[in-house]
Amino acid sequence: MTFSLAIMVLTHQAKMAPTICPVVLGMILCLVMEGLMLFTAELITISFPVITLP
Repeated sequence: MTFSLAIMVLTHQAKMAPTICPVVLGMILCLVMEGLMLFTAELITISFPVITLP
């Protein structure tokens, strides 16, 4: 009984893994892209007055 239950849980997780993994990877990728965009925007706003002043 417990053995078959363990197999069921394992197969269920194996079926769920392909759907969960891309979502998690997508979320991480979105966070990284957003962080890079914010970082570059801050760099531009910081360096812009320095470029335009002289």
